[in-house]
Amino acid sequence: MKKLEIGLGHDCNASCVFCYSAITKNKMTMPKEKAKEILYYYINKGYKYVSFTGGDPAIRKDILPLIKHAKKLGYKHVELKTNLFMLSYPIFVKKLENCGLDLISFSIFGFGDKVYSEITGINKSYSYVTKALENLKYSSFSLIANILISKYSYKDISK
Repeated sequence: MKKLEIGLGHDCNASCVFCYSAITKNKMTMPKEKAKEILYYYINKGYKYVSFTGGDPAIRKDILPLIKHAKKLGYKHVELKTNLFMLSYPIFVKKLENCGLDLISFSIFGFGDKVYSEITGINKSYSYVTKALENLKYSSFSLIANILISKYSYKDISK
């Protein structure tokens, strides 16, 4: 299966120590119309799987219309790669479901606020992740979790 990955820009609501988006001075946000052009071009090339990535595309005001547009064009699998912070809001999770999103991909950086704060630069950011996971527990999405092992988290690996 051909998979299209669209990097919508470097805008993010975190400043993770390992991420290029945190150090990019020019955020280079892709305009919605350009993303739509790319979606149209690749559906006509036989692509049926699209992944929106960034930064964190969940913070874009136009992410819901872009997901809807991808589904309308005929993409069978639409994925969102996110840090989960926006998904800590139940209403946003419901809106993603209503748009037809199929898959959510995210990374787990460790366990607890200390590790998450050190990595993301956001105090109590682990609480956003745990709320998001609770919100996703009964959702219709398929989930992919990537586990990050770093100098901040390797001691907690057994958890």
